[in-house]
Amino acid sequence: MALTATLYESCGGMPRRPSPTDRLFLNRVRRTTPSIVHNRTMVVENSTRRLRAYGLVATARWYLDQGSGLRTADPR
Repeated sequence: MALTATLYESCGGMPRRPSPTDRLFLNRVRRTTPSIVHNRTMVVENSTRRLRAYGLVATARWYLDQGSGLRTADPR
């Protein structure tokens, strides 16, 4: 997902909650602008910091909306 800083700010930015933030954010963008394009040539890299910080099972729980348990929401 790529967008301008202006669009990011005008739609309220990324929701600060466990998951599914990507879907919530994209819906915010859709409500802000009709100019959305799917480009298969874009390259996207995912961060593995949560996987490194939480481990596989706890990361799976996080993405299944079961929260971070005793860990903080921000794995930095």
